[in-house]
Amino acid sequence: MDEPTIIADQPATSALRASSRREAYLCVARHVAVVTTALLASVILVAWQVTEIGNRLPATWSLMKANTALGLLLSAAVLALSHRHRLYAKFGSAFIVLLALAALLGHLNGKALWINTILMTHTAAAVPGSMSVQTALFFLFMGFPLAFQKHPSRWLNYAVDICVGGLLVMVLVILAGYLFNASHLFGQSPTIRTSPQTLVGMALLVFALFVDRTRTGIYAVLVAPGIGSRFARSALPFVLIVPFLIIAAGTYLTEDGWQSEAYSTATMAVVLAAVLMAFVMLAAWQINRTADILADTEGQLRLLLDSAGEGIYGLDLDGCATFVNPATSSMLGFAASELLGRSMHELTHHHRPDGSLYPVADCPMSMALRDGRVRRVDSEVLWRKDGTSFPVEYVTTPIWKEGTLVGAVVIFNDVTERLKTERLKDEFIAVVSHELRTPLTSIKGALGLIASGKLGTLTENGVEMARIACENTQRLELLVNDLLDINKIQLTGASLKMAPVALHDLIDKVLRTNQPYADKSNIEFARVPDTLGEIRIFGDENRLIQVLTNLLSNAIKYSSAGGQVRVSVREEEQAVRVSVSDDGPGVPLEYQPHVFEKFSQADASDTRQQGGTGLGLAISKEIVERHGGRIGFESTPGQGATFHFDLPLAVTTP
Repeated sequence: MDEPTIIADQPATSALRASSRREAYLCVARHVAVVTTALLASVILVAWQVTEIGNRLPATWSLMKANTALGLLLSAAVLALSHRHRLYAKFGSAFIVLLALAALLGHLNGKALWINTILMTHTAAAVPGSMSVQTALFFLFMGFPLAFQKHPSRWLNYAVDICVGGLLVMVLVILAGYLFNASHLFGQSPTIRTSPQTLVGMALLVFALFVDRTRTGIYAVLVAPGIGSRFARSALPFVLIVPFLIIAAGTYLTEDGWQSEAYSTATMAVVLAAVLMAFVMLAAWQINRTADILADTEGQLRLLLDSAGEGIYGLDLDGCATFVNPATSSMLGFAASELLGRSMHELTHHHRPDGSLYPVADCPMSMALRDGRVRRVDSEVLWRKDGTSFPVEYVTTPIWKEGTLVGAVVIFNDVTERLKTERLKDEFIAVVSHELRTPLTSIKGALGLIASGKLGTLTENGVEMARIACENTQRLELLVNDLLDINKIQLTGASLKMAPVALHDLIDKVLRTNQPYADKSNIEFARVPDTLGEIRIFGDENRLIQVLTNLLSNAIKYSSAGGQVRVSVREEEQAVRVSVSDDGPGVPLEYQPHVFEKFSQADASDTRQQGGTGLGLAISKEIVERHGGRIGFESTPGQGATFHFDLPLAVTTP
């Protein structure tokens, strides 16, 4: 069955690209915020240490105390190290918390502790060492998300998100204090306050934390591609900035005497209402636009499903149908409403082709839902509503969402007509082969007599022509025998004479039998040593000899003179693998999908140059599969090939 064509969903692709660009921009902005904070704090720290530099800075630089600058610098360093050096980040977070606790303790005692004046060697007068209470609380809450933002615990992650939200509120409160001249919101005295420089550093640190939490925390909703996330991104500027600007403008206009308090309040209300109206209109337009895109995408997918000739249906983890296309309903004879929400195995896959009960645990569709592996099947049946069945080939592909298996999609095709055609072809080949065999035997005998000279002396050219005719007759006889053999296996269901077989003895027998052919081609046989001891399988010894002979014959034919053909045995779970390896040219990539097809040869000239009918591997495949095994190969062009077959181990009884 041809693989389904995947058509890219343009809106979804555009959304993914936009999300990737957004993530890249945020990552760059985070780095800029961290570096800017570190530079700002470093300049202040140096100013406290070097008087000449401090004297050159603006007069208000000393409002940011040395311990505040140290806290900002440590916070920036922890954010820079958090992704790779978690231990160092935890130590840094602990020191930030100690700085904050020391400052708060100093405020409670009414005097600055030694740690609050650390690194403060500047001689400026009236420069106390305590950071403001607001700044100390900020660093106290900052330490927790810095230390635990990568913790695997879900509850700790929730706590980190709450702390980050609290830090944002603190920054907004201090900003409001400056905008509305409410000094008690950002300090305790003219010299003990959260300075504008400190506020900038705080805001940059909170932004960097927000960016980190958009990857793992609840704030990921702000960068997600969904409708709600787009709405949130549109709302943020209005919620965080516009109200502050409008109220601050009204407050300053009132204080400067431009308008009365009542007029200012009315103006702010009207402007705020107009802005909110514009926001509502913008949000409605964005939601409608996104809904239209989703509707178009859903319509396109529905059109694809409805137009597909193959049956397509989805399964949840319980094996119940989540969607079905019209082809599924038509082939199975069920209405879509009769399938949705029902177990597809119980409705359509309950019995095997021979009529025996099909346990759901053995069903390849159910296996795909359990282990998340793709399953391809070409020899089963599905059952219609009227109780009849039809042969199908299908592929079950698991559906993954953010690393979690959520269901599967099944694509199946009715192969009734194809099987009828193949059966007619096989029957035709069988009849022709039988009709050819009798006259071919007579022709071969006559040519043999002529080539031997028993019917008279031939010229030199006549002898050569008779020899060529005799060799081609032998090849034709081999082809007819192979055709009869594969026909006997496929059509008549030739019964296998199953019995316990000693695998190592069988391999030795086949190697001895084929040694003259290998010697003629100057090829060496090699058994790869193993420590498995005696291995017994349950099978038809003559048929298994035929399989191994075919693999050895191919390996010899395609190996160069002086080469080596290796045979190895490896035990796997409840099975044994026999491998035949050569150092020949390997199997061409374009030919590999057709290796086990009838009359399949890598090149049209191979039959003439190497001999063979192109049926050996097809026959081997049929024999191995009738033993309940599998046959396959690995090959890299130019580096040889390894053909192998797996057979179940014989069940031993005590």
